[in-house]
Amino acid sequence: MIDDSGQMSIDFLIGFTIFIIGIIIVVTLMSGLLVGLQSKTIDLDAVAYRTGVILVEDPGQLNPENPYGYADEWELIDLAYKDDILRLGMALSKDYPNILTRAKVEGFFDSSFFSYPDDYRRTLFFTGEGMYEYHFNIMLTDLNSYLSIGESVPTNQQYGYIKRAVFIKEPPNGAVFNCTGDPKRVDINLNFSTLHDGDRGPIYWIDPLKEKIIIRLITDAGVKLENVYLSHVDENGIISPIPGQYNLPVTTSGDPAPPYRVNIPDDGSGAGYVEIEFPQGYFEPFSASKFQLSFDFDPDATGSPQLYDYDYSVPSLSSPLTPATLEVCVW
Repeated sequence: MIDDSGQMSIDFLIGFTIFIIGIIIVVTLMSGLLVGLQSKTIDLDAVAYRTGVILVEDPGQLNPENPYGYADEWELIDLAYKDDILRLGMALSKDYPNILTRAKVEGFFDSSFFSYPDDYRRTLFFTGEGMYEYHFNIMLTDLNSYLSIGESVPTNQQYGYIKRAVFIKEPPNGAVFNCTGDPKRVDINLNFSTLHDGDRGPIYWIDPLKEKIIIRLITDAGVKLENVYLSHVDENGIISPIPGQYNLPVTTSGDPAPPYRVNIPDDGSGAGYVEIEFPQGYFEPFSASKFQLSFDFDPDATGSPQLYDYDYSVPSLSSPLTPATLEVCVW
């Protein structure tokens, strides 16, 4: 008897099911192979975020084989070694994210040092020949200034954006010493190990190896300055003048020096002043941590020599933090 009930055989159902599963697997594999061809969309917000992280959480990196031997103080190198900068970051260190240094901020936005846009693309976006060339605008705003590098932010296309709240560690205020009394000489001791105070920590301590240092003497009006020089103090307390560190340049309430001798006139307050500034990185080549800065006045002066310490006991000395915001736009 012929079975004409219309039921499908079990063999046909099994075969059809295997066929459908095979098609699903092939389609899934093919879509995966074509993912790279389907879109060239870049997550610009992610790029902006990554760039912001580098800028405010990374101190930067130099080529380990650079002739300076610095680890992350890219702001101290000369223009001739600019290509040794592998990554630009403005953080004090990786241990202190969102704390920038003024020296790195000024260096980063120095258009006379860095070539826009190539240097920034190489050290921030890590792009090279044949790679996507990002356009960008990086802005830093604090209480007293606005700094920017890059193109104008577009109004007719999408761009990635990130904003970070940061603090900028400023160089220390000038240390002021009252040196009236017509002294023959004034000596200022600088002990860097004392300045690296563990209780204060790197955010608040003063680091003369990396920061600008200003020292001002308040003097009697009319005294005569003969010389200013720098000496090294060894572990036994022996003081040795450093070759080439004589006749250091100073500003005064009168004429600058050198040439020496120079008269220190009244600045209108009934006294005069002498001021010396050591730029960031000045002490690095000497490979020492104790120095003495000496001011020789008229040998016929009637006052005794005076000795002071450049340390946190000086009321005028501090290293303040300035609040700021960093904004990164990428397209």
